[in-house]
Amino acid sequence: MGSAVGKTVIDGAVDLGDSTRTCDLGRALPLTVRQSETARWPADMLTARWHADWRGRHAGEYSDPKVAVHRLSTGAGGAAELEVTRTDWGQVQGAQAGFLALHGESAGRIRFLSRLLSGSPAPVPNIAAVHGVIETADGMILLNQRGPQVNYHPLTWSCSFEEGMEPGDLDAGSQALERTAARGMAEEFGVRADLDRMTVLGLLGDTTAMSVAAVVYCRIPAPGDGTYGRLKSTQAPDAWEHTRHLLVPASPEAMARLLLGVAPPGDSTSPERSDAGQGHDYLSWHPTSRCRLLLTMLFRFGRRRTAAALARATTDAAHVRPPRPVD
Repeated sequence: MGSAVGKTVIDGAVDLGDSTRTCDLGRALPLTVRQSETARWPADMLTARWHADWRGRHAGEYSDPKVAVHRLSTGAGGAAELEVTRTDWGQVQGAQAGFLALHGESAGRIRFLSRLLSGSPAPVPNIAAVHGVIETADGMILLNQRGPQVNYHPLTWSCSFEEGMEPGDLDAGSQALERTAARGMAEEFGVRADLDRMTVLGLLGDTTAMSVAAVVYCRIPAPGDGTYGRLKSTQAPDAWEHTRHLLVPASPEAMARLLLGVAPPGDSTSPERSDAGQGHDYLSWHPTSRCRLLLTMLFRFGRRRTAAALARATTDAAHVRPPRPVD
């Protein structure tokens, strides 16, 4: 863990809404989404040029419609509002590549999040997303290893999925984030979920992808075994986005040990190694996954039980050697 511009940072996730400080037993994040039809990017002319350059390099390629965060407003108690506007994949890719070339990789990513946190408009288009956590009816958390062909963070372990917002999701009004999560679960896993069984837990900045993501906790009516079997045989259109799946008990002890990486060899809370041939080490997390795990623990068990479980897991780390792949 660390901090950036006064915010908690876990791996590559910046806690934009201070949710890790305010989330507690059964407490949702007061987060609203408001669509703007008049939003303009600060570097509007540069954005248009970068977009045109991208179209020239990708002639004939379809550019999916997306939703971008234009401005972030935060209030007391972790309350936040996202002002969003329409964009498309090509505009995001072209503008972000040009922006990073202009400012430098590291400085550009810091500048992107710093402007959002200051209440200023985002400097360039981006992808507003939902990073979902799935819990089954019998109390299992679903982990998935992302496929080698996804655009962001290939072969990392996700808790449980990521889905970019689309303009049609905004039609759900106050449940736009929940609708995005439901669409993602249907497309990737063939799982249907009730919007009323979802809870927004936090708001994160993914520094690598230069995106803003709402963490949405999703309870599904199916048990873990049935869900796992469906995932192994699913014909969902985006099933290729994940290569392996794992079920983890939604208990404070199991989740704490997983979060801190101290699960003993053979423990069911130890994901298998990633593909070393792709340059990803064992237990390579998606940048926001451990933050999602922590927020889910705080929401499910409260701050006291979560702190106690993490303390016990930290003590175990002194006695249990974390598992390593066997070549």
